[in-house]
Amino acid sequence: MRRALVASLMVILLLLAVEVRCGGNSSENMTNDFNVRFNSMIKRVKDMIILVLNLIKDAAVEVGRIMAGALIALGVVLWASDIFSYKGKKLIISGIILLIIIEILII
Repeated sequence: MRRALVASLMVILLLLAVEVRCGGNSSENMTNDFNVRFNSMIKRVKDMIILVLNLIKDAAVEVGRIMAGALIALGVVLWASDIFSYKGKKLIISGIILLIIIEILII
C-alpha cells in the first residue's frame, strides 16, 4: 500500500514537472500554475472515484432487485405447490422486504 502511494505521488509529480513551463516565469507564477494544475488533477481523480462508486451502487441495486424477484418467484412456486408453503411464504415476505430496503437506499 505504501509503495503504491509513493509510486502514484511520484507519477503525479513527474506529470506536473513535465507540464510546468520554466521559461522566464517568476516563482509566484510557477506556484500558481502548479496549484491550478494540481487542483485540476485532484478534481479529475475525485470525479473518477465518484463515477466508480456510482457504477458499483447501480450494479448492487440491480443485483438486489434480481435477487428480490427470484425470492418472490421461488416463494410463490413453493407456496402455491403446497410442498413447503411455510418456507414459500417466508421467501415471499423476504423478497418484499428486500425490495423495500433497496428502494429506500436508492433515495
